[in-house]
Amino acid sequence: MFSVVNLKDKLVSLRTFLFSSKFWLPGLFLVLIFCYAYRPLAESDSFYHLKVGELIWQTGEMPHSDVFSYTASGSFWVPHEWLAELIFYGVWSVSGFWGLIGFCSLLASIAFFLIYRMMLERGVNHYLGSLLLFALGYFALELWVPRPQTFAYLSFVFLIYCLERYRAKRELKYLCLVVGTIWFWANTNASFILGIVVLGWYFISSFVSRRYSLEDNLGSTPRSRNIFLALVASVALSLLNPSGYHIWLYSWYIAPTVKALDVFEWRPIWRYFYEFETKVFLVELAVSAVLLLWYMGWRRGSRDWTLLGLVFGISILPFLSIRHVGFWPLAAILPLSISISGLLSGIMESANQKKIVLVVGIVGLAMLAGRILAWPKLYFDPNYVPSFAADFIEQNNVKGPFFNLYNEGGYLIWRFWPKEKVFIDGRSEVYTLPVLEELSAIYHSKPGSEKLIDEKYKINYFILSYRGASERVVGLVRTLINRNWPMVYWDDAVLVFIRPSEENMPVINKYAIRHLNPFRMPGDIPQEESKEAALEANLLLERIPHSRVIEAYIWELLGSRKPQEVKPGQ
Repeated sequence: MFSVVNLKDKLVSLRTFLFSSKFWLPGLFLVLIFCYAYRPLAESDSFYHLKVGELIWQTGEMPHSDVFSYTASGSFWVPHEWLAELIFYGVWSVSGFWGLIGFCSLLASIAFFLIYRMMLERGVNHYLGSLLLFALGYFALELWVPRPQTFAYLSFVFLIYCLERYRAKRELKYLCLVVGTIWFWANTNASFILGIVVLGWYFISSFVSRRYSLEDNLGSTPRSRNIFLALVASVALSLLNPSGYHIWLYSWYIAPTVKALDVFEWRPIWRYFYEFETKVFLVELAVSAVLLLWYMGWRRGSRDWTLLGLVFGISILPFLSIRHVGFWPLAAILPLSISISGLLSGIMESANQKKIVLVVGIVGLAMLAGRILAWPKLYFDPNYVPSFAADFIEQNNVKGPFFNLYNEGGYLIWRFWPKEKVFIDGRSEVYTLPVLEELSAIYHSKPGSEKLIDEKYKINYFILSYRGASERVVGLVRTLINRNWPMVYWDDAVLVFIRPSEENMPVINKYAIRHLNPFRMPGDIPQEESKEAALEANLLLERIPHSRVIEAYIWELLGSRKPQEVKPGQ
């Protein structure tokens, strides 16, 4: 029976909980996770996913052949991420790019909240757990971007959450949720096969544990037959998608293109050993392996072969492909937190709890303040997304066809399709080896490349990314300069070269950059070109005032000239 006194007591209890460290401390770190996952878009694929979602929404049909490129038009396409793309487009339609980024950051916070719930259920100290939640997941937060992999990460965490709940409570509803999760995952990203493998591992672990009476610190081992039935149902339901069995073959479809282009996100992690983040991750991986082998594999009373096998299996993935690195912290945080909390339990119980809260809280607030001070001002990273170049092309009504490289294709689809189509983009299953050979011929200026440019594709302009460029890009730029293709645009992301034709002369006369380019050192510009180079420099700063690359280049140019050669205002 309703009572005002009971309501008052509940409100008091709620207020007490909200002001307790058990609420606001993990809340602080979940906010930190949201803020550090909230990053400007720094790659191109997010944009073509939006365009696919828009296409599905407007036509009510699923595209199964290419419509975005002029080199592979009509070729076979597996829209395995259709549901994610539709969701992204819906969120973008309502809230724009900032809202879309925030949506993905929110998904990250939800995933880490589920991990935190599992940590508490396994007895992890909530002060220590709050700190470990952020510390162990920090280096993977940049991966929670508007790409379908975000739903793969969320599905992966929810799958483990349901399987762990089933291990602890033996309730069949959690296996039903597992099957539903696999279906959702299969319709948002082809990595759902990882979910099938994880479910298979839980079945094997349960089967072996029951058969050989292995220790399980959760109590009795769950029935392996129920997990097996969930596995069979998951495999069957995964086929309920617009592409059918093709999503199981997706990795096979893209393998030739990935190998031919040496796509960076499909490279193994050891190829990035020169990066600081990679070294930190590998150290974290090694230390975690030693700790888990001892605490969950060797030490009696804390063995958990299921979680141990899960982490070691996921640890292999980054060595197959760097794109899978984001799964490791999601799998490792729970067992690592259990192990660390168990080892430090005596210290945590005897320590001054108020001091722990104070120290952890100060660390969290300092991290939050640092992130707020560095909050992004643009929804995209101008170093990687050719937004300003696309503005230039649209404002000057420059017509295609255009040549672009792999990494920029997704954004150019978003900006120019259906008026213009791209040469190539990130949909690796679409492009056949003959198309890649033509791309290589143009990119490397091989014999016959002029015929491809002038006759087969009638390319009118080039959009070339050059930051961190290899010698191959430098060679193509030099070839275009030698063929008298003027550079008409240069910013921090791309260069634009345009065909020297009569119809393009208004743009060339107004914007041609003949003395400066990022591959010509300022000190190498002849003294007799100083005046013309300075004039071009001033025009570049006026047109692209946001470019730090051009600003640094011009300062170096001015520093390499004699005072009388370049007067102020020239």
